[in-house]
Amino acid sequence: AAASAAAQSPERYPPNQSIPPVRREAAGGLPSSPRLSLGTVVKGDRATGFELPLAGGGKVKLSTLRGQWVVVCFCPRRSLATVDSVARAVPERVTVLGVIAEKVGPLSAWAANSGTKALLLDDLTGDIAALYGAYDLSRGKPRPGYVVVDPKGFVNRIEIGERLVPGDAVRAVQYAVTGL
Repeated sequence: AAASAAAQSPERYPPNQSIPPVRREAAGGLPSSPRLSLGTVVKGDRATGFELPLAGGGKVKLSTLRGQWVVVCFCPRRSLATVDSVARAVPERVTVLGVIAEKVGPLSAWAANSGTKALLLDDLTGDIAALYGAYDLSRGKPRPGYVVVDPKGFVNRIEIGERLVPGDAVRAVQYAVTGL
């Protein structure tokens, strides 16, 4: 990390020359985005906006979902059934987004075969997971967890870094939405 910082220090490049991005390799061999930066999100923050490719085609932009409750789930591909369980158990007026480090093709195939109620989104680079503090730089992959976003676009609850347990997530969402 120190070597990368030194390589990109302003003294090394003339004033009018742009600094080339550092391209990191993730543990799984996938290149991570040069824009990857870890963020932190806490309750009461405005949810960080994003637009990602949707399984089955199109894109989903978080800001277009204002006016409804949204659960943004971060998990590996092997946990897609967990995201689907959450989507099937939360109240009808809640949209569940699965932000997955996987290409649209495999996500689309899984969604078509499972009939999931969750909207599965391609975050192959891990950029969105990182913005929400759900990316483990040492392992080069997203960390599991979820963020509940209220209808005004603010974070109501955040649980990152623990295994995504459907029952716990559903109870947290139901409490956030209904107060019960």
